[in-house]
Amino acid sequence: MGREIVQRFLDAGARVAIPIRPAGPAQVRLDEGTPSPGRPFEGACDVTSEGDVRAFVRAAREACGDPDILVHAAGGYAGGTRVEETSLEVWENLHALNLRSAFLFARALLPGMLRRRQGRIVFVSAHTALRPTARNGAYAVAKRGLLTLMEVMAEEVKGTGVTVNAVAPSVLRTEANSAAMPNADSNRWVPTADVATTILFLCSPEAREINGATLPLKGGM
Repeated sequence: MGREIVQRFLDAGARVAIPIRPAGPAQVRLDEGTPSPGRPFEGACDVTSEGDVRAFVRAAREACGDPDILVHAAGGYAGGTRVEETSLEVWENLHALNLRSAFLFARALLPGMLRRRQGRIVFVSAHTALRPTARNGAYAVAKRGLLTLMEVMAEEVKGTGVTVNAVAPSVLRTEANSAAMPNADSNRWVPTADVATTILFLCSPEAREINGATLPLKGGM
């Protein structure tokens, strides 16, 4: 999904900055060459680390200019256990990946958007945040927290030229999900291209009146 989102914005002529999971100790680095509408900036960044996020945003701003769009699509999944069976490590890891990272990036980028009185923020949640299912407690709560963060921010930015929204897809049609659920009907799943198209629309001038909305993408589920 992340690759699809990046490509969709590049095709639209945007300058794109991508935080890349570091292989070792996180150090922000500029990609070789100058970023362009067809070539993104990439920087190693632990998205759960306050210091890494600040360093990445600073480097991305120097490379690409002041950001006026934040698409938060970082996250992780773990499920299959009841709440009483869920370890604290899994609980905290899922909240860090899905929720803390969103807070850190939003906090870093929102002040500049407010000063310029323009900006779009879109969080990628999940349909299980809207309709929780058994054995997905840690993930569902983290993704629901992401929607609450969006709703609070949307109230706070009213009338500023900034909007904050979210998408909540059900199962995505990816190779990883197909491998994990080989007997499922993947034709009912949500194509990642549809998620990218919806996000691009929410970041467009045509969506300027949409604020505080969660758009569920259910496919054939």
